[in-house]
Amino acid sequence: MPQLLDRSQVSTTIAVPLDLIEAETLSLLGVEIIDIQDNIDDCIPEGDIRYWVQRGETELLGGISHWGERFDTPDSPIGSYATLFIAATSYLPRGEVKSAYRKAEALLTERFASAVDYM
Repeated sequence: MPQLLDRSQVSTTIAVPLDLIEAETLSLLGVEIIDIQDNIDDCIPEGDIRYWVQRGETELLGGISHWGERFDTPDSPIGSYATLFIAATSYLPRGEVKSAYRKAEALLTERFASAVDYM
């Protein structure tokens, strides 16, 4: 079961399907992996995390949001859960959130540029 965030946590968190990126690779960046298989609302309490949305980099607080494309069709090249989330607790500075986003985006771009259309 995914670990729940609490207010004592200060590390950046990324939630991404583990069949897209290996947990070991992202752990080298100091990014914690949460295996989200269905609905992120069920795994992370509202109000405790800050999200960045890719298009426009709009900051959303106290809610659940995501960016990118969902591939829910049977002919999807990478499966049904191709949605990338980057989040941080509300105590993290904006720069740290953006930095973690850029690192994860670079990894996805390098490995899945031909299959994923959300960069």
